[in-house]
Amino acid sequence: MVESAARRLASSPSLDGWLGALEAVASIPEGLEDQRVGRAEALRLLRCEERVLDALVDGGLACVGGAAEQSFGYCDIMNIGLYSQSQRSVAELAESFLVRFARAPAHSLLEGRSWRLQLVGECGRGECCGGGAWRLRAPAPELYGGKGTAWSRLAPHGRAGPGSGMGSVRAELRVRTLGAHGSVRSSTVIDLYRDALERIARHEWRFQYLPRRLRSDPELAAGTGAMDCMSTSLLLASRCRQAGIQARTRKGYILAVNGIEHVWLEVLDEDGIYKAVDPMLAALALRHAATNSQIATFMLGSFSSRLLPWEADAHTELFAHHCEAAPRQGDHEVRPTIALSAAADEHS
Repeated sequence: MVESAARRLASSPSLDGWLGALEAVASIPEGLEDQRVGRAEALRLLRCEERVLDALVDGGLACVGGAAEQSFGYCDIMNIGLYSQSQRSVAELAESFLVRFARAPAHSLLEGRSWRLQLVGECGRGECCGGGAWRLRAPAPELYGGKGTAWSRLAPHGRAGPGSGMGSVRAELRVRTLGAHGSVRSSTVIDLYRDALERIARHEWRFQYLPRRLRSDPELAAGTGAMDCMSTSLLLASRCRQAGIQARTRKGYILAVNGIEHVWLEVLDEDGIYKAVDPMLAALALRHAATNSQIATFMLGSFSSRLLPWEADAHTELFAHHCEAAPRQGDHEVRPTIALSAAADEHS
């Protein structure tokens, strides 16, 4: 099948990266993918030509339905885009924007920053939403010396659902974040961190978009060769505890034009202080700034002001929606789609 796809692309050698990505990434195991996209959305996420997507399907990309109604796993599409080397897929552009800080000197990651955040939440049932309550956890910038306000009063956003009109909402808040400098003393934690970095570097643990069930099962994820920030942090937390070291996961957002949910590890070090340990973010940063060796050291004990923490562990949902249209399915909780944007705020 890959050979057939290769022949399809033979006239365009510059597109070989698509097939290379298809072979390199780990496919999401059957039954674990929790989000699917149609052909039009897949093309938008990959930002490729129709014939490229056809070649990927010929090459083995998992696909459900006929040509007119094709359906793909969201994570599969994002992962192929991420490793396509096309420099234009949504996944590649998102990663490059998120880790632009990697090229800056380490001291700039500690500088205080003021942000104006806007959140837009969409019910997972889309226009079929029956309305219902929303729960937005407020961030906790004070955990690392910052400060913030509560979310503003929820307001309807865009097209309203047929129920209470709250199938789509928006809210805002202002925060000030501070970085925190630290260095880990525990040799055990240092060894675990370095081991994780090495596994990621040699693609034994390849960073990929993962569905919820795989993200929350780090041993299963590691077995597939695909890991993300959540699965990596959960696995290292478990290994720290096995070594007698208190460890916990922390959930928050990386702040950029478009924020992205992130999970990292916190360990109780030998000096009695909890310190942030983030090998996955360090590995992603090094991918875009290989010459900035300070990044790997910084992520072992220090915390960037571009991260906004919540009082929440890896398994805690920061935002939830109780959809009134869902009771017949026995599940009122429908996971919403969240868009969080951040802009510099000089008035905070």
